[in-house]
Amino acid sequence: MGNALEFWTRGTEAVGLGKAEWVALKATRLAQFVEENDWKNMLILNGVFQLPAELVSGMPRVIACWLRNALATYVMYFGAAFAWVYYAYYVWGNELFKGGASIPSRAAVLEQMKVSCVAIPGYATLPTLAELAIERGFTLVYPRVDGMGVARFAAVFCVYITLVEFGVYWAHRGLHDWATGYRRLHSVHHKYNKENTLSPFASLAFHWLDGWCQGASYCLLLPVVPMHFMTHEVLLFFTGLWTTNIHDCLHARVMPIMGAGYHSIHHTTYKHNYGHYTVYFDALYGTLTHPEDFEGIRALEGLVHEELAKEQGVSADEYQRSQRKGTATPDTARHSADGAERPAVPVAAR
Repeated sequence: MGNALEFWTRGTEAVGLGKAEWVALKATRLAQFVEENDWKNMLILNGVFQLPAELVSGMPRVIACWLRNALATYVMYFGAAFAWVYYAYYVWGNELFKGGASIPSRAAVLEQMKVSCVAIPGYATLPTLAELAIERGFTLVYPRVDGMGVARFAAVFCVYITLVEFGVYWAHRGLHDWATGYRRLHSVHHKYNKENTLSPFASLAFHWLDGWCQGASYCLLLPVVPMHFMTHEVLLFFTGLWTTNIHDCLHARVMPIMGAGYHSIHHTTYKHNYGHYTVYFDALYGTLTHPEDFEGIRALEGLVHEELAKEQGVSADEYQRSQRKGTATPDTARHSADGAERPAVPVAAR
């Protein structure tokens, strides 16, 4: 039992070490964390943004790490989103977006940029605090894969990403189910609730505390799950790239991936597809709706609305508007708290 615990918390190279040997090994690992963070600070602040090396090395450590994380996030956000928009809208826009009719307006995209730019400094505090905790030995994070073994790394990675998926699912669902959390935090993001308002630039357009809530699992697991340092950081930043992908409204049909087709449904119904990378926890907890099923429901609803509109002598659009005004519920009112028009939700999909 003792060796098994050491294997989990300390890694292969530390099993059976005496107290003094373990203290020395732990000190070496902590020094490697500091060395890696110093290297990243110099790479981004001095190498990319050309701040003088003396200025970077003279900054308080927490400021240097936070500034590096914030600037790296800005680069990732604008780089990924502009590349996505260029190819999705300007190169293949006519084929992918109904002749370009459903491409978001410039005003919508600029507003998403504004929200994201305000939030990114807040997002950057999460990895910064995690890095400082790692440097001080408050986690089970380790610096080098070769000291742990590839098989152990792969197994623990699977455990870690599964727990992250679980945590993100419930954090996201909680931000919908908790009325105050939705109204004060998550509604900032959910005003983008139609295809012609969602874009890759909506990927980070959240209240920064909302981003903290949904990204917290990556960091809160570190004291109990032994994760490789650089892999943890890459995964945390990869989340930003992933959210760029899931806000482009393009359904790639790659099961079990929770892609843009699934996430677009989430922005329409507010009650489905809370997952992070995969559909598994939505399937487990009964909140999964497949894009193919959803499109069928919407098509059927459209036909029903057309028939009912004919009976009332009005257009289908007028009928849908009257239905939304006449059947508002506390749930729809809560989800429209930001003032955005909520799209019609298929009854069978609620």
